[in-house]
Amino acid sequence: MSLERVVRPDEGTLDRSPSLWPARVIIVESPSRALRVTDSEFRSAGLSVVHRSDSAAALVELGHSTVNAVVAPTDLIGMSIVDFTDVVASLTRAPVFIGLARDDDHADAVAALDRGARGILPMPLDPSRIASEVRALEHASRTDGESPTELRVGHVHLLSLSHRVLVDGVEVHLSPKEFAILEYLMRASPRVVRWRELIDAFESGATEHLTRVRVMIAKLRVRLSDAAPGLPNVVHTIRGIGYRVGD
Repeated sequence: MSLERVVRPDEGTLDRSPSLWPARVIIVESPSRALRVTDSEFRSAGLSVVHRSDSAAALVELGHSTVNAVVAPTDLIGMSIVDFTDVVASLTRAPVFIGLARDDDHADAVAALDRGARGILPMPLDPSRIASEVRALEHASRTDGESPTELRVGHVHLLSLSHRVLVDGVEVHLSPKEFAILEYLMRASPRVVRWRELIDAFESGATEHLTRVRVMIAKLRVRLSDAAPGLPNVVHTIRGIGYRVGD
């Protein structure tokens, strides 16, 4: 499709990332996963939703309105999700989130992440999860350049200066690498951190060291769980993609 309908040559990249709430979000429909929530449920989560049936309609909307985010499925109609992510990035600063429409679409979702998509969302979509992701990105943009010394995600409290971790007030003793991995995941929360990213950060990029990363994550889970038995897992595995910290 021609992009002349979407953006004029003299406009350049549009700044479409407002900080006002309710957040305005474009949701592109999936042909295989029906949306199971109503617009009122989105509004209750603080979202004003614009529904579009395919990639072309979504891009036209982007060229004429201000939005906080775009959510598009891996089985997007009109173009591949990877190409769609590229085009959106050329038009706007609004983040793209990928809806995982089918269980075997992980490769397409990861490829879109490599092109600049900001996260992967399970489908059917959860309005509160979308709102949480958008708020987290806006908070990160407001504090860009700052590195908070205290992090809280769910029941976990991390104090980077004193190298302490508490779960529900109970101190957890971690090795330096376990602490570093937890801090990395918490700073990224609620974003999913790909296993490739952890290997690059902690194992010098050697793919054969994936097992080491998995072992460290397993140990980290055990230590956090032992500190406060009965609490939900803090570190979640997103199959085929990586890890996320959160409730």
